[in-house]
Parts: sequence; structure tokens; C-alpha cells
Amino acid sequence: NIYEKWDAEKPDNYVRSLSRLYRLFADIYNEYNNCDSNYNEYVDYAKRFVKENYCNTELTVSDIADRLNISEVYLRRLFARYEGISPKAYLQQFRIKTASAYLSSGGLSIKEIALLCGFRDEKYFSTAFKSAVGVSPTKYIYELYE
Repeated sequence: NIYEKWDAEKPDNYVRSLSRLYRLFADIYNEYNNCDSNYNEYVDYAKRFVKENYCNTELTVSDIADRLNISEVYLRRLFARYEGISPKAYLQQFRIKTASAYLSSGGLSIKEIALLCGFRDEKYFSTAFKSAVGVSPTKYIYELYE
């Protein structure tokens, strides 16, 4: 399409075609950089480790860093750079997101969901859920079926 516009013999087509070509190059460059700049092998592995072990109530940032054979400080820096949050916040968000799915599907008590999602107890889960979502788990369920 760019070539066809370029080849047409109107005076402004050359400039418009060149502009489109530069825009295409910029889009390709940005897409390449976005894919490359938002990926880190350690962060990717840490995220997979969280997905496999989020239900463990004893899981800590230290455990994740130990599994990767890196320091906690370095893991925190990597997460801040590539995810924009701390590994602890990522773990909490993952647990809340999973809990939301369980709450939406129904059939389980809030206490069961809390334990399945790696929270120590129902009260801590309710506090964390309300802080993240803005409503308590009970109200969340109520609003789903309202």
C-alpha cells in the first residue's frame, strides 16, 4: 500500500508515503523493544514458581529468591524494574486474583478459599481481599449474584 501511494505521481504522495514508512519502522521498533524490555528470565521463573506454590501459606520472597539462587534484594530490584511491583505484592495479587475466581465459581466457603489461596486464616484473607478489591469477600459474592 505504501509503495502504491509512493508510485502514484501526485506531489504530496511521496511525503505521505515516507511518513507511513517511518511510522511502520517506529511500530516495528517499539514492538521489538516492548517484547524485549519487559522480559527477564529470573522474573519469569519467579512468576511461574509463584503460580505453582501460591497455596503454600509459608511461601515468602526469601523462598522464591533461594529457589532462583539470587538474593532477595536483587529479586526485588528485578520485579520493580520488570513488573513495577515487589515480589510480595505480585504474590498477594496472584492470590487475590485466584480467590476472586474461586468466589465467582461458588461452592466453597470463604475459609476454604482462604486456605486454598495461601492465606493463613479467613480474617487475614478478608482484610487483604477488601484492601485489594474494595469490598469484603462476602459482599463480592453478594454483588456477583445481585
